[in-house]
Amino acid sequence: MTEKEFIEQAQNDWPDEKITSALDACEAYYMNGIYDDVSGDTEAPTGHFYLEEHYIVVTDTNGNRELFKYASVDLAERAFNAFDQQYAEWEGNE
Repeated sequence: MTEKEFIEQAQNDWPDEKITSALDACEAYYMNGIYDDVSGDTEAPTGHFYLEEHYIVVTDTNGNRELFKYASVDLAERAFNAFDQQYAEWEGNE
């Protein structure tokens, strides 16, 4: 799905929300309980992060959000797993 299609799909799913970017679309899906995976903690160096399609959204301790876009879902999943590994090491689980 292209970025434009992703945004349009979110706009169709939630017509009452202001969705004008891929980050807005990701947040709409996440806030409605629709995401591919989630992990982390805002206190961790990795932040709190979730995977949606070929995007990862990271939130830090100040509530700042950053969107990472990957060329494919596979690459996004690999990046998510790397974030998750870093988080597990910080948390002391690995």
